[in-house]
Amino acid sequence: MRNQLLILNFLHKILALISLFLIFLSGCSFNSTTIISMNTPQLEETSAVTIQSTSTHAAEDLSQLLTTNTPTKTSIPTLTATPTPPAWAGFPGPTQTADTKIPPPFTDITLPSDVKVSLLLGTDTFNPVIGRTDTIILLFYNPQLAKASFLSIPRDLYVYIPGYSMSRINQAYPLGGIDTLLLTLEYNFNVHVDNWMLIHINDFVAFVYDLGGVDVYDPQYNVEEYDGDPPEYHHMDGHEALWYVRKREGSSDIDRNRRQQVMIRALMRKILWGGNLVHLPAWYAKYNQSFRSNLNLIDLFNFIPLALNFGDTDRLQFNLISWDDVTSWRTPAGASVLLPDRQAIIWKLQNAMSFVLASQPYKDLVQTLEAQLTASPIPTETPTPSPTQTVILSPTSTPSASPTLTTTNSTEETPLDLTPSPSPSEVNTDENQNSDQPNETQTLEP
Repeated sequence: MRNQLLILNFLHKILALISLFLIFLSGCSFNSTTIISMNTPQLEETSAVTIQSTSTHAAEDLSQLLTTNTPTKTSIPTLTATPTPPAWAGFPGPTQTADTKIPPPFTDITLPSDVKVSLLLGTDTFNPVIGRTDTIILLFYNPQLAKASFLSIPRDLYVYIPGYSMSRINQAYPLGGIDTLLLTLEYNFNVHVDNWMLIHINDFVAFVYDLGGVDVYDPQYNVEEYDGDPPEYHHMDGHEALWYVRKREGSSDIDRNRRQQVMIRALMRKILWGGNLVHLPAWYAKYNQSFRSNLNLIDLFNFIPLALNFGDTDRLQFNLISWDDVTSWRTPAGASVLLPDRQAIIWKLQNAMSFVLASQPYKDLVQTLEAQLTASPIPTETPTPSPTQTVILSPTSTPSASPTLTTTNSTEETPLDLTPSPSPSEVNTDENQNSDQPNETQTLEP
């Protein structure tokens, strides 16, 4: 019996030590009443029950601790990089430091698939020299409903030119050609151009002469500029037409855009009425080597049925980016530019889409224009080639993106002097950008 008590006393001490260790691990407070004092010299028979109870609880505590605190093996999560959108949303990034924040690509409006876009461009140079596109007009048209809306963009609009930096929009073409200009329009207006046409100032003058002049109705213009014409009505030859669309004296780029649209009305009336489209092959033969376009003669023929509908001016809408749509700003270099208001641009585009997507009854005028075209005799005259200029490359010691070119007028006599003669008042004193003189130090057309 004594040996049993000694063994129980020994087990009691071992279990007490284990209990203390478990309590330490589990962070629990030690309860001395649960464990029999290890200093008791003699244990009564009841101590065996206490020891047995204590050992049972200790075993349970050990089992529970091993069950709850044994770490389970978990898989290490795999880190997946969040895909980032391409820089500049797929457009070429800037290569030069911008003097103002570059806006993100314009994505507020997406044109419906029924709406097509033509781009009309006019440069400030003589053919074949590349110049700034001082005339930029977007033409939205719906071939199914025969509706069209023009939107003129001021040349001083300050936009991001992909692959370059912030600049006037009329600099996109001389910087990178037609592809850069198309990218610029897509970035800043979300407009994809389907077809485009570019004309130089001397070809514009010659074409107006070929038409026999144009009749311009402009109630906002000063009648004293034209002697002998009735109020608000002016018949203009080629040089007068050029002066009218380019003049800035006492005016602005915004008003010049308005006058360009007045000229487009006059030209459309002259071309579409009286069967004059019968001369299209002759015009194409004369100018296809000087004007630039992604349209060929067959494409132009296919446009004739649609174009005749535009003889009805109710099917046309004319918009322009006005002073209400921009903010005047002067760059750190001192250039005067126009910052676009994107919300205003959104409204302009929405207005154009609403117009071309709305159906409208056809008038008998279209049948009249078709009859005039059918009855017109096919011309037999031989097209006279447009006068050309000699272009001399100036040597330069350092490579540049755009080689410097100098143009000199040919000394040979020509039947018609196509060099515009602007008055001294036409020359704008703003930085080199704002001169109305033809830009004669540019790159050759490809």
